[in-house]
Amino acid sequence: MTITRQKRVRVMEMVFLVAVGAAATIVLLPNWRAWLSGGDSGPRRALTRPLRMKVVSPDAFEQLILGLRVHHYRAQPQREASYRDVFYDTENWDLHRRGYSYRFRTRVSGPRAAKYSVQLEQERRFAAEGARKLDITTDLPDPIGDAIVGGAWDRALHAGDGLDAPERLRDLLSELGIPIESVAPRLRAALDRWRFDVTDKGTNWFELDHEIWTFRRFGSTVGGSVATYQDVVIDTRLNREDPELFRRVQTMRDLSGMINGIVPQSLSPFERAVEDLAGEVVRQDAESTKPTR
Repeated sequence: MTITRQKRVRVMEMVFLVAVGAAATIVLLPNWRAWLSGGDSGPRRALTRPLRMKVVSPDAFEQLILGLRVHHYRAQPQREASYRDVFYDTENWDLHRRGYSYRFRTRVSGPRAAKYSVQLEQERRFAAEGARKLDITTDLPDPIGDAIVGGAWDRALHAGDGLDAPERLRDLLSELGIPIESVAPRLRAALDRWRFDVTDKGTNWFELDHEIWTFRRFGSTVGGSVATYQDVVIDTRLNREDPELFRRVQTMRDLSGMINGIVPQSLSPFERAVEDLAGEVVRQDAESTKPTR
């Protein structure tokens, strides 16, 4: 056998081995035939707001990362961050029942940013697709945040003039007829977040967050009821009207739908925690306010 022929045979063997390896990787995936085609070719939908999914099996996130590789994406770790949240409401959850949440956040670790912030947000179940009526986040000066952590919880509601979220909260409470003195801390949450850039051909198409949330009733003991959620959130900083982005969004939806253990989620972790930890109170109050016949 000539040297040229030997090289040709070796090249063919290498190509064969690479092809077998790729095929083996794909076959390891659930619904692997659909993964090759990108799934069902349904109508293309824009990513008008972050795509949230809950993770309900231990290896589902790893399967998602593997599926991205099959479609030539690279999920590059960017940063980790940890936060501690306190959510405010009335005893009967009047803000939540009207579709709002108010949160005080402490950044425990992560990128250089404000250590303390407050956020007034309209919950997903009340927000129209593609729009948020209210989504206001205000950074707090360290002395105010330190006072709130120290137990001066009323500072989160009376943070002073010029801070958008507290001012808008007071306006909203007035509009809804809720006395501000009835609002107090109701839930605690710990959030650990890992962020990835999802790239292809040098373009950063998506931001992917892997989140683990742990909720407790405010003031509950260590042994009290706990609600824990693991989510994946996909968003983009690109032009949401880009037709190429539309196609890639559909691919992301298809991939998530093919993995056993990843389920689309329409509710935020906070909304699920209220249902799991305080749902009985909310339901009883809703029943008591229904008109009688």
